[in-house]
Amino acid sequence: QVDVADSSTLLLDLAFHPSTGDLLVIDFGGKQVLKVDPVTGASTVFATIPGGIAAGPNVLTFDGAGNVYISDSFQGKIWRTGPGGVPGGGDATEWVASPLLTTTGVPPFGANGLAFNNSETALFVANTGNDTVVKIPVSGSPLVPGTPEVFVNSINGADGLIIDEDDNIWIAANQADEIVVLD
Repeated sequence: QVDVADSSTLLLDLAFHPSTGDLLVIDFGGKQVLKVDPVTGASTVFATIPGGIAAGPNVLTFDGAGNVYISDSFQGKIWRTGPGGVPGGGDATEWVASPLLTTTGVPPFGANGLAFNNSETALFVANTGNDTVVKIPVSGSPLVPGTPEVFVNSINGADGLIIDEDDNIWIAANQADEIVVLD
């Protein structure tokens, strides 16, 4: 057990960066992503999420180049940083924004879990309040987002989302207490 220094009490997602090995932690209350020493709990700001109290950083994922993508449940955006974060812990860059990533539903969380398919031609994003999974087509290098579209409806509380080696999408439906698999 490690207490994360200089953080709020609202820590959400965490992952080890696939290139650098750094432990990254979403600090929802602090509207930031922290780089945390997994032994001591010491932290530095990896990136801040613009928007003040409107920001809602929730989940992070990585592309093959090591860039970091962060879902924003309240502003309906996906933010991006480089592999090393933002110099001085500054603001992440808006990668895509869409009304499909916001919600007026219950619970009031839009963009949540996110993952790229194996060929990095699409980013899939769970929208918890809308009970949807949104597909964002991706092309180019660096990755450029296309127009988001609803991929599937009626996932009751679509929350966490992962993609396996066969490109099956696994979704935690937090309002139904079940896991949904799309193949």
